Amino acid sequence: MEPRISDGDLALVRRQSTLENGDLGVIVFGVDGEGTLKKYIQRGNSVVLHPFNPAYDEVVIKGEDLDHLYIAGKVVETKAKW
Repeated sequence: MEPRISDGDLALVRRQSTLENGDLGVIVFGVDGEGTLKKYIQRGNSVVLHPFNPAYDEVVIKGEDLDHLYIAGKVVETKAKW
């Protein structure tokens, strides 16, 4: 069962610099430096950032682009905001 995360929900994040395959993490990638919550999937020499919102596409990161990937932490709990 996939987590359901909506706008305004809260996420408890444990700061760590690595993720296991399938973990939900806070990941910073790209020149804008914005963080995002994505499912982290390691596939060979590439990383797939899988969104839970079906309106967004997966992001595949490989090669030198991996140098611009920063893992800020692992989501350990989410809370729906009422």
